[in-house]
Amino acid sequence: MQKVTTAVIAVAGWGSRFLPASKAVPKELFPIVDKPVIEYIVEDCLRSGITEIVFVNSAHKTALEKHFSPNSELNTALEKKGKEELLQAVGRFEGKIDFKYVYQEEALGTAHAILQAKDYIQDKPFVILYGDDFIIGKKPMVRQLLDVYEEKQKSVIGLVEFPESELHKYGIAALDDQNRFQHFVEKPAPGTAPSKYGWIGVSVATPALVPLLETLELSPRGEYEITDAWTQLAAQEDVYTQPFE
Repeated sequence: MQKVTTAVIAVAGWGSRFLPASKAVPKELFPIVDKPVIEYIVEDCLRSGITEIVFVNSAHKTALEKHFSPNSELNTALEKKGKEELLQAVGRFEGKIDFKYVYQEEALGTAHAILQAKDYIQDKPFVILYGDDFIIGKKPMVRQLLDVYEEKQKSVIGLVEFPESELHKYGIAALDDQNRFQHFVEKPAPGTAPSKYGWIGVSVATPALVPLLETLELSPRGEYEITDAWTQLAAQEDVYTQPFE
């Protein structure tokens, strides 16, 4: 069995929905209580057995890289003041996760973003995440998908159950009678959704997804849509789904 130890996290976007707050501070660093949202996601990866994270970043978002890089001056200041708890907090990922950075020069969609990390994923399965979506459950969200992957040895798409009134806002998954993925219906009209499950982008992909990403054509939105690649993959091999707790 090929173990999944690498995650690709797409963080290159401008965060335009949060402007002006995100003009200088990446939205992934916005705090949820006392930690930035991206730390919840990285913690989830760590608890799930991920040891390598590839951030697909953009050149203007250097703050994100600084956040996960050691800061010797800060460490020295905390040591002098005896703030051991804070010292451990700012360095808790050091030696546990290997952070890598690649760059997406144009905002051409998630499929294009993942291809920027191709040198790191090569011929191995990997986790796909966004830098601003996370779920808190009894079991880490990534582990919930990896449990299915380790049993089936196939790609797994994480889904969220939405009320009927919300289905028109999301990409909704069409499933077969064994809950295997078939295709997505983007923002279906009321009463036409193929299921009650929508996708927030979290998934585990087999290496078979990568060559499909390379063959995609630009959509009318001017992006390479990863949902199209998932549909193509489902036509070639089983793609499983897992509703999140």
